[in-house]
Amino acid sequence: MGFDYTAKNRNHNEQNENDIQGLDMSFQGIKNISDVVFKYLRLKELLLNNNDLEIIPLGISKLPYIEKIDLSHNRIKTIPPELGRAVNLRELLLNDNLISTVPMEIGSLYNLVCLNLTNNPLMSPFHSLYKDGALLRFCRDNNNNYKPPNTRMWVETSNIVNRNDFESISVGTYNILSNFNASKILYTPLWTIAPESRKDIILKNIISYDLDILCLQEVETYLYYECYRDGLYSKGNYQSSYFEKMQIEAVKDTKIADGCAIFWKNERFKLVEEFKINFYNRLTADTRLKNNYEIHNLYGKRGEVGLVVVLEKGIDEVFIVVNTQLCTEPNNHNVRLLQMIFLLEDLEKIRNKYKGASVVIMGDLASTKESKVYDLIMNRKTEYNPFGLKTSGHLSDYYKHTLKLITAYEDPDGSFTCFTPVFKGIVDHILYSDNLIASDIITLVEDDYTERTVGLPNIHFPSNHILIGAKLCIKPVFKKNYKPKSIK
Repeated sequence: MGFDYTAKNRNHNEQNENDIQGLDMSFQGIKNISDVVFKYLRLKELLLNNNDLEIIPLGISKLPYIEKIDLSHNRIKTIPPELGRAVNLRELLLNDNLISTVPMEIGSLYNLVCLNLTNNPLMSPFHSLYKDGALLRFCRDNNNNYKPPNTRMWVETSNIVNRNDFESISVGTYNILSNFNASKILYTPLWTIAPESRKDIILKNIISYDLDILCLQEVETYLYYECYRDGLYSKGNYQSSYFEKMQIEAVKDTKIADGCAIFWKNERFKLVEEFKINFYNRLTADTRLKNNYEIHNLYGKRGEVGLVVVLEKGIDEVFIVVNTQLCTEPNNHNVRLLQMIFLLEDLEKIRNKYKGASVVIMGDLASTKESKVYDLIMNRKTEYNPFGLKTSGHLSDYYKHTLKLITAYEDPDGSFTCFTPVFKGIVDHILYSDNLIASDIITLVEDDYTERTVGLPNIHFPSNHILIGAKLCIKPVFKKNYKPKSIK
């Protein structure tokens, strides 16, 4: 659930603004707050108690690190809904004001440990809820008064002029968020993360797009066998393959085990072969890294995996479909990079066996377009190689691969495939070999939607990721028979 934050850190121009983490303006008789205050983006503590304020300025909600706000002993009558966006708040002191109601958006303040509303003329039901210590829970479970996003639809790209000359296949990827990870989320109504309702919504969402090939991540093993495998077969005639992540023995639990699944339309494709890549096993078996204790210690006993299926369509079209979810810990850039190197190395061997086959890589790469992982994929080499790896046995200061890959979302009209209170960005990707061309893509969610809510999942989305998809066509010049070889 974490992500590569490369090039995402905030850039502040004024050094003195960075240095100020607390402001005490209490007992000053203040009636209005200057916008200058909200330029101090590193503020963690803002004391405005015992003044003559009648409104809470909206700028407070835009302070990304604010943890304590003291607005007690003022003349404030309302709490702006926007305050619910200040998700790092731990203390909100509003006692001794004129507040009568509380907006449901306050339920998004999942870090809040102290909300003081004593000595306010709270109306029913807020008065009794506050008295019973149930106000925040009530607000959280009823925070559903915001508009849905625009309808997501297929839109044509500018890649194809004469569409009648091409036959497409539709592909998609979706990190559905495991129930175990969903249960840790504290900023959304509880009913939105209930396993039964999420399962049904996810299935309905998947079926609505009627994709030919679908990659899912964070699919719990028991749900794959009890729900998704049979459910998608009966509702969409999908066959599938599944690979569970490796679990650490000390915390092994069949109810929280999850993995990657690939589904394909039974009437369009035939399974030729499948490959399961355990990145940890690849590391321990790699003689190049045998004495690199630093990377072994950094990697630890991680469970991420890659799943590859080779699908045959007709008599002369073969698709190598890759699904993975890389390490999701935000600062583990090197682990993600090493996992991608292992994946690409194995993929090159598979591609060498199926000469002329189309390649489609999909999944949650936990990496933005500014990351080293994405740079390696698209530029086919990385000059950043802390692992001491060699390419094809030759000494080199960088690692390289031979796969020419293109992204389906080159310049997306939208800013995220994953959205949480601490991260918003494009980390899910559809990448395809250069013998293919993308004719259509599913639109992303408009950026304005993120102004209405603090993160996903919520009342409109069952996961913190969204499903993305593309229609891919084989360029006519590449349509020819393939000749499989054995993998050495």
